[in-house]
Amino acid sequence: MVGGEARNNDGFLVEIAADVADSVAFTLDVTADNGGPWQFTCALPVVAVPVQVSERRMWAFDKRTGHADKNANPGERVHVRARMVNAGPVGAADVVVTLRSDDDVSIISGEVTHATWPAGVARNNVGFVVVIGGGTSDSVSFTLDVTADSGGPWQFTYTLPVVELPPEFAFRSAWSRDKDTGDADGQAEPGERVELRVRLRNEGRSAENVVLTLSTTDGDVTVEAATASHATWDAVSARTSGGFLVDLGANVGASVAFVLDVTAEDAGPWQFAFDLPVSVAAAPSALAVPEDIDLDGVVGIRDILTVAAVSGQAASALPASDLNGDRLLDFADMVIVDLARAEVVIGCRPRGVPRRDSLSAGHARAANRTMVRASSATGYRR
Repeated sequence: MVGGEARNNDGFLVEIAADVADSVAFTLDVTADNGGPWQFTCALPVVAVPVQVSERRMWAFDKRTGHADKNANPGERVHVRARMVNAGPVGAADVVVTLRSDDDVSIISGEVTHATWPAGVARNNVGFVVVIGGGTSDSVSFTLDVTADSGGPWQFTYTLPVVELPPEFAFRSAWSRDKDTGDADGQAEPGERVELRVRLRNEGRSAENVVLTLSTTDGDVTVEAATASHATWDAVSARTSGGFLVDLGANVGASVAFVLDVTAEDAGPWQFAFDLPVSVAAAPSALAVPEDIDLDGVVGIRDILTVAAVSGQAASALPASDLNGDRLLDFADMVIVDLARAEVVIGCRPRGVPRRDSLSAGHARAANRTMVRASSATGYRR
């Protein structure tokens, strides 16, 4: 080395520990053949490289929660997914991403965490779940707040388009209810009046002036109350429409085919067909007659007692006992049974059921008393 010459001493290689905060002190020992030794100290500043998270894009995922059209729709529950990248040279730890929005959005799940996030890696933040307001149009705004142990905080703003769908009704189910109109046994039966209820779901935007009309071509069935209406029907919501009253004829089959027509303002129409099961009691013999009320194979005093137990009630209390079809269970129906009970055997008598002439004297006296009491108002006596 010539006197007065400056040189760089290259080739030193060191590794800085991860927990070094400010600087590292070094000592240089220098020797030469014709002088020295010398010793120099210096401090090398240490600067931590910060994590750098950058935004990419945001989109809606509704395959499992909504209409599966890859759009956010008014009233729909969607997964919001945001893609970001760790753009810095070092990995990040304990990254927390928090989602915020305006009043038009309800946030169901709004936080996603990452224990580590390697440098240069892009990731989707999966787990945000929101419900878009039913009256939302055009778009909604979201804000992502991001923190990490060795960087940040960062804040990113996204705009998510909202696609408005027209009202779209889908049929869910239909059932009968006879608590107030029939015998309250939970079954639709011949001769009974039932209330029909229908459940529909509006898969699209909110609908106005929705009208439902029920009809059938079954000649044994009469629809007494055929319409139900809703001034408004919220987007992406299901409702049960009641109030349809149906009279089932005595000869109705095991099911009734109905058609439901649905209209709404500026949408539709829609039409849904469905079958309503009817509980039809089977007689024990092909030779069964209407007067065999209890279907035991014999027309006898037991049938009169069965009618007497519901005397004075509407036919819907026991449709099979309304033998004259006047929709009233009374003495006239008992007379019809009495006239037919002269040893009329419908089929093979079930085991344990006695013939009429083997009935106890108590049964006979009870029947006679019933006939006399029931006839007192009409002047009829046996």
